Amino acid sequence: MHSLLNMIHSKNNSGFTILEVLVAVMITAMIMGPLFLWQTGVLSRTYQASGLLNRLFVGRNFLIQNHFQFLRETVAKKEEKNNDPAMTMNYELKALPAGTALSSFKNVVQEVVTLTWQDGKNKQVQRLVSFQHRPKESKQQ
Repeated sequence: MHSLLNMIHSKNNSGFTILEVLVAVMITAMIMGPLFLWQTGVLSRTYQASGLLNRLFVGRNFLIQNHFQFLRETVAKKEEKNNDPAMTMNYELKALPAGTALSSFKNVVQEVVTLTWQDGKNKQVQRLVSFQHRPKESKQQ
């Protein structure tokens, strides 16, 4: 019984008080809060970049597909809607505009794929441009 009374009346200094625990939690929250906000921003930008990269890969494949389809043409247009990712793709094969640096070269054409999609309330547009030299076929006699 004597030891029980000593335990009740003696102070135990080996643990933490509730005030010390609350101060430690507040300091941790002050340090970790901005880190969580920063991580959320990084994840959001990563998601946006991943979506853009996916659209560019689909657009590149659309450019290559139409390049071989219109290999013998000098002017062509084609539009296609894609569902995954959702966007509209426009392919245009045309002669170079006059007055450009490359217009002095003969038989050079420009291929342009325009990717258009809605990102929330904003309309997004990306263009993929390729230049091709297409020599005219010589007439065999």
